[in-house]
Amino acid sequence: MTSLDCVKSAVRRATARSKAGDCPATDLFTLTCRLLKCGKQAEVDRVFNALYQQNTRGIELEQAGRVDEAIKFYERSVADWFGGNHPYDRLRIIYTRREQYDDAIRVCRAFVQMAETLIELGAKRPDLKPKREKFLEWIAKLEKKKAKHKS
Repeated sequence: MTSLDCVKSAVRRATARSKAGDCPATDLFTLTCRLLKCGKQAEVDRVFNALYQQNTRGIELEQAGRVDEAIKFYERSVADWFGGNHPYDRLRIIYTRREQYDDAIRVCRAFVQMAETLIELGAKRPDLKPKREKFLEWIAKLEKKKAKHKS
């Protein structure tokens, strides 16, 4: 078995675990980082697509008015370090509306950490730096809201 076959096999296993819901948090992100380091963009895209499906389920639930259930899927996407900003944005908005500022800040920090890691690894994502900056701005705003809310 070649190293590429091993990577493809790992992607298939990680994707199956993710769909089954029993993939440990950050397991897929670790795999994605390894794939990026090896220059295996096609495999990275496959992992992203599996995570995208998980995020899509959260969107469907939220649109059906089942926000608490959607939160679980969005939180799973955050735990798996999903590379898109949607679940982070939705959780930030939902938690801010509920005045759960600690959770909103936690989610924003998770995005910043994920973005910085991908940037460091050389991900070809020109959108990451401006989105990272926006999330840093939101963290500052949320910290102010949190302080104001406590007083």
